Amino acid sequence: MKKDQLKSVLLVLLLLCAGTVVLSYFPQDAPSQKEQLHTNRPVGVYSIGGGPWQELTQDSTLPAFDGPLLFRGHLPRSMKAGTQLHFLSNHLAVTISVNGHVLCSQRMECVENPRLRRDLCGKSWFTRTMYHDYSPEDEVEICLYNLHEAGNSSAYRDFFNSVCDGPLPALDYVLTVASRAELLLGVVVMLASFAFFSVALVSSLADFPIGVSQWKWGAVCFFSGFFLVMDTPLLALQGAPLAFRTAVHVACTMFASLFIHLHIVECLTAWRKKCASFLTICCQFVIGVLLSCALAQDAPLYDTVVFWVPWQVFLSGCFILLCILEWRRNTTASHSFLFSSLLLLAAILLDLLDIPIFLYSQGTLVKATFLLLFTLKILWLLTRVPATYKAAARAQKLEAELAESQFDAAMSQIQPHFLYNALGSIYYLCGKDPPKAQKAIGDFSDYLRMNLGSMRQKTPIPFQRELQHIRTYLALEKMSSEDELTYQFHIHAIDFFVPALSVQPLVENAVKHGIFKKPGGGTVTISSEEYDDHFEITVADDGVGFNPKQSPQTDRIHIGIPNVRERLAAMCNGQLETHSNPGSGTTATIILPKGDEPHENSGC
Repeated sequence: MKKDQLKSVLLVLLLLCAGTVVLSYFPQDAPSQKEQLHTNRPVGVYSIGGGPWQELTQDSTLPAFDGPLLFRGHLPRSMKAGTQLHFLSNHLAVTISVNGHVLCSQRMECVENPRLRRDLCGKSWFTRTMYHDYSPEDEVEICLYNLHEAGNSSAYRDFFNSVCDGPLPALDYVLTVASRAELLLGVVVMLASFAFFSVALVSSLADFPIGVSQWKWGAVCFFSGFFLVMDTPLLALQGAPLAFRTAVHVACTMFASLFIHLHIVECLTAWRKKCASFLTICCQFVIGVLLSCALAQDAPLYDTVVFWVPWQVFLSGCFILLCILEWRRNTTASHSFLFSSLLLLAAILLDLLDIPIFLYSQGTLVKATFLLLFTLKILWLLTRVPATYKAAARAQKLEAELAESQFDAAMSQIQPHFLYNALGSIYYLCGKDPPKAQKAIGDFSDYLRMNLGSMRQKTPIPFQRELQHIRTYLALEKMSSEDELTYQFHIHAIDFFVPALSVQPLVENAVKHGIFKKPGGGTVTISSEEYDDHFEITVADDGVGFNPKQSPQTDRIHIGIPNVRERLAAMCNGQLETHSNPGSGTTATIILPKGDEPHENSGC
């Protein structure tokens, strides 16, 4: 996919998002006046859980978790035989009687049987046809039974507010108008997820530094878009089977939240990233356990909400804390990425705590925040993708230039006088100490293999491997200059990557141009440290040093050092700093940034 094509795809997605709002208000042919729905909210008294009878009003609380609700009263509108009565059931078993004749009787055995309860597990519209003429004087009895202990606190209130009468096409029209914006947005977000997957695939194949995070964000968009589609009011009337819809709705919620947290892990560093990774592993375990329990017991997945939501509150709180700590301690991380993460996490947490007693929210704040960040993400890609392609072209050009100099760089490490000294020392040891000579030949062979192998090494290698090469080199040097050369290692960090032959040339420079030029020799010290946002490797010697304000002698500029500096910048976004004082030695420091979001595929 070419740069212009990819940019066009992303621009089309952005236009679709903007056009969705316009389409949601586009006029349609409204049903005729006689087909209009009429509100027919019951009027009377109710009792919850065997409690006292109270008058039903618009302000009635109607808690859905205090037991079944019994209602006695009437419907305020007259209806002729054949009129269709509609109501919304939000995970309820509903029984309606008119003058003692049952109009609606959903199986009450579903209340006690988890397998049968799945048939009513969900939010769905039901329609019943009036068999006889109805007048407001007729007595209506309604029994509502909540199927769950959590998740649908407003179920009773939703039922009474939804009761209406009129032709089914009129209800279909009203729900279509109410669902249009959310349905189109859900479809656009799902289509965008495939665009993000495409960007991630192309970026991964081309080693662009935006691949990994786009896989995760694509998964967030896919599950979020599916959630938006499944959450539309229209699907509560015309959707797939009720149990399937509810299970998919809950699963999309869980997995969208999981991939949001996995995406946020990318912007964290040091111990904060390790903590976040551990929490996401725990999240995957929790989701796996909840899904397994629901399948094993053949029970509605919706019943797991009561366990998942408290865990999600804890997880979101922990991630908010980690993002705040990252913002304060890591100046190299993308603050815009951290800010968007904090915004989304705060929305999730506030929505989950909106109704803390019943442990559920409709997710309005999360939807609004996600759609805002989704739009910003599209805009970010429109600017980032072209820049990434340009950077990739520059990197390919640099790689071609480096390929030409790799042989010279590798061979430059094998100086003729070093070969003469090493071979002469081995020749001497063959007669005096054959076992030691045998070890020296092995070290010499390893040294040559590492240098020549670096010509084929295009990716960073573990620091431990580079460190082993340094030990081999120093052992060979000490074999011929035992009295002049001493060396020390202070390795406090080893779990990271470096370009091949990036540290050994610095050590060789310290030995040849620092220690061997000092009467009586000296000491080379190699150390490594880990910090919050980077690793440091230091090569220090107490040799002759040099004046950095003066042009160094020709032999002081080792041919490997410029190559090291270029490869550090190209492969790891790293840098090389040198400090020296005449007579007191030289210190060379390699700084390697940790893999944050802008450089997640750098390999270092």
